[in-house]
Amino acid sequence: MSVPDNLASKAPVFIVGCPRSGTTLLQRLLAAHSGVAIAPETHFMRQFWLHRQGFGNLDDDANFRRLLAAVTATPEFADLHIDAETWTQTAWQGERSYGALLWLLLEQYARANDASFVGEKTPNHVFFLADLHGLFPEARFVHLVRDPRAVVNSWRHCPWTSGSAWRDAVRWRRHVRAAMSAKVPGMITVFYEKLVQQPGLCLQNLCRFLDLTFEPDMLLYHQRASTAFDMQREPWKARALSPIASELATSWQNELSPAAIAAVEAVAWREMKFFGYHPVTSKWRLLSLFPYFRLRMAADRVRRAVMARTQPTPAIAGPA
Repeated sequence: MSVPDNLASKAPVFIVGCPRSGTTLLQRLLAAHSGVAIAPETHFMRQFWLHRQGFGNLDDDANFRRLLAAVTATPEFADLHIDAETWTQTAWQGERSYGALLWLLLEQYARANDASFVGEKTPNHVFFLADLHGLFPEARFVHLVRDPRAVVNSWRHCPWTSGSAWRDAVRWRRHVRAAMSAKVPGMITVFYEKLVQQPGLCLQNLCRFLDLTFEPDMLLYHQRASTAFDMQREPWKARALSPIASELATSWQNELSPAAIAAVEAVAWREMKFFGYHPVTSKWRLLSLFPYFRLRMAADRVRRAVMARTQPTPAIAGPA
């Protein structure tokens, strides 16, 4: 199959956002389009681009071979369901750069799914928006935003929760601030609440942004088999296999304690205001909590800085 023109232009879409903000749901919705393939999480920027100094000059065959082996050894590569030998052989014939390798992953994923439009969904790529724009100047970005109280409530059932509402709120804050400060062209913000409460309208607007023709069958994503994630490795994504449930937008109101809600709002109130989310805790209660959580956040930053200085640099995966 020849590469379609819009694939040859190297203009993918990257879906980013704080985890548990609806990125998997949106991936499923877009992938239900007849001409679209949205690759599952590659974590390419964090696992490889971020460690490019450790891999060394890719003009050196040994360094390039080590990088290729590291990419194909990850469970994320296995999730793409593309042939490792074909990908590796093609990589040896092309440009030796991180952008070229990421594009090759997406291109072969599109070929495997007979798609003319390709994208990728890795939430933490929100921290690499400027880098991705540099690698793919024509790329478009979809930033998913969800009420931090709903995110914190969802994280209570995930293995990566800190176990503390305010610390989880700090992580939400860090993710959305990365998108707020990136200022890359070609980025649209999609709100989870609108996505689950008005999915048809939300998808139509998004398709216009991506220059796609809206297909009503996109809303029937749950009737299609999915290889977007590994259920055994990521059971918390199981909800994305079911129809859209609009009540998930507000379930935090009955499931989070008043103290947890107040903690989230005290930590993230500025960003909440920016995105149009309103506190339910009284103003006086929040004012009394601000100094306490600012001190806790400052102490955590110091602790992380000390740990970063004292911990050894992790070894790069893959054979030497």
